[in-house]
Amino acid sequence: MTLFATYERLAGQAPHCRPWHFQWLAIQQQNRALKAILEGVAPSAMVLDVGCGAQPYRRWLRTRYYLGLEKGDKFPMIKPSADVLLSTQCLEHVDDLSALGNEIQSALKPGGMMIVAVPFLYNEHAPPDDYRRWTIYGLRQWLEGLGLTVTRVETFGGIGSLIGLMLLNWLFLSWHRLGLWVALAPVVNLLAVAVDQLDRTDAFYHDLLMLAAKPAEAPR
Repeated sequence: MTLFATYERLAGQAPHCRPWHFQWLAIQQQNRALKAILEGVAPSAMVLDVGCGAQPYRRWLRTRYYLGLEKGDKFPMIKPSADVLLSTQCLEHVDDLSALGNEIQSALKPGGMMIVAVPFLYNEHAPPDDYRRWTIYGLRQWLEGLGLTVTRVETFGGIGSLIGLMLLNWLFLSWHRLGLWVALAPVVNLLAVAVDQLDRTDAFYHDLLMLAAKPAEAPR
């Protein structure tokens, strides 16, 4: 068994990892928010998970009506079909946002909700399909351009988490075989959370979450 496989057995696998994991700072707050939101989705809702990967958030949904879509997968032919459209850590990897936006507009039912989580400050990853980072204002502009109304905005992290996350990612990429990131992650994570308490700027978040609703059809 490799070092990393052993590590994941002990520290968990992102996005469901333990506090001594080197990616814990990136996802621990976001996971709490997503869990609360997804557990509140109605059991009868149709959920489309765009960029689903290994479908790590499906466990928090009570609905039986779930469809995970990866790059190259086609949206359902019957439109609109989705009560909820979920997209986590995906939009930065989409090369044609205009085409995706058109699909979202068609797939989401009137009164439906889109749940979006994206990075703002994070190192380059999954090359060459890494095209952009999102601020609150940029993501809001894009969602409103699709005719959606933003109903909730939440940012995650502060200067401590940002520095700690970048340090651990750099150690992982630069000194992977030495395993320094394994030894340092618990200490860095603890210190980063403490330093975050001193940050009152709201400018050094590393990730953000938005909920946006599609207007319901006017009664006839």
